[in-house]
Amino acid sequence: MKFKSLRVVAPFLVGAALLAAPLAALAQASLGPENTGLNAAAAGTGLGDACKGQVPQACIALLIGKIIAIALTFVEVILFLLFLWAGFLWMTAGGEPDKVKKAKAYMYNAVAG
Repeated sequence: MKFKSLRVVAPFLVGAALLAAPLAALAQASLGPENTGLNAAAAGTGLGDACKGQVPQACIALLIGKIIAIALTFVEVILFLLFLWAGFLWMTAGGEPDKVKKAKAYMYNAVAG
């Protein structure tokens, strides 16, 4: 009996750990123009040195970069969860074509979104 519940709970624990890893990495990384690629992107526009000597909160380029990085992290998490859910639906479909079609639709929509 113990092993059956472990088989059910273990994938969710592993999934939660994998989900928390990118969020923990983002929390530890100091987001700045050096590691976000903003300087390389701004070099062609003449904005590469726009934030030099300024506090990060006062520089609009850094603020936009942080907002984009956080938004992309949430989008990645949502995409991962949708793929996880679609895979679960597909695996539990039991060969029923309607359920498989629904799971494939979740995957296609997740990628399109």
